[in-house]
Amino acid sequence: MSVTKNTAAAAKNTAPATNAPALHVIEGANAGAKRNGGALVVLVAAIFLLAIVVPLIANTSMAQLSYAVRDMRVELAEEQAQIDSLETQLMKVSSADGLAEKATKVGLVPAGRIGVISLKDGTVEGGVPAQ
Repeated sequence: MSVTKNTAAAAKNTAPATNAPALHVIEGANAGAKRNGGALVVLVAAIFLLAIVVPLIANTSMAQLSYAVRDMRVELAEEQAQIDSLETQLMKVSSADGLAEKATKVGLVPAGRIGVISLKDGTVEGGVPAQ
């Protein structure tokens, strides 16, 4: 009887089920993950390139601005030097010695000592005429 019991249990395990549905493969989440792997690589490569290119462009722009500022400072220094030169010339021409020199060139003579006119009798007291 133990032999028949073991054979019946073995037959029970190996017998095909008539009510079981047929098995087939369903593509689900794993199929989409394979396609997104390429997009992920492209995304990471784009971020990597942006991380390199953006600072490069920013540094180039800053260097250009730096050269423009340097050129403007040089131009400002030249203009300031010209202003200083013109102010020096103006001070020289408008000084007493400069005015006397210009007056002599056009034929003017220095004035003599200052005199006072008396209105009572019309005489000049003191003073010397220009020569």
